[in-house]
Amino acid sequence: MPQTKPVPIKDLALDLGNFRTVKQPTERAAIDAMISTSPDRFWALTGSLLDSGYLPTESVIVLRDGKKLTVKEGNRRVAALKLVHKIQPLAGLDVPDAVADRIKAVTAAWRRDNDTVPCTIYDVGDAATVDKIVTLAHGKGEKAGRDQWNPVARARHNRSMNGATESALDFLEKYLVLPESPWVTG
Repeated sequence: MPQTKPVPIKDLALDLGNFRTVKQPTERAAIDAMISTSPDRFWALTGSLLDSGYLPTESVIVLRDGKKLTVKEGNRRVAALKLVHKIQPLAGLDVPDAVADRIKAVTAAWRRDNDTVPCTIYDVGDAATVDKIVTLAHGKGEKAGRDQWNPVARARHNRSMNGATESALDFLEKYLVLPESPWVTG
């Protein structure tokens, strides 16, 4: 039975056999490989973590082998946090200036609030279950994954949650509900 609990970032080992890259000899090499595979997405994720902190709904999937806790799902998030917390050095990485400046400006409060992440921990005997979870999270394809919001959905969110004016959306929605609209059937 898996156990879910917060785990300090420093206690998590990145998966050196992460499927996004070829097998890596060290955590630093694994981070380099994750960044080189998709630098824009890695640094955008880092920026999101700096903006919002770690979301407690995003549990990291971990495989426990003795005392070793290996991240099986959530490697990019944990890698980014290891960089922000200086568990892994930024030196030698091609860090965008804006991200490097933000990492330097991280407050003690942010560090304290984000020094652990929620982890669902499976014992090594449950490796097949963990692989199934990782496969469902990443291997199911784009159509079965989370559907990205289109511009209309983003505008609705902006209007509802931020109180923003979305005049084009208001006009569109009024047009779509008119009985004489060619888009309304029935």
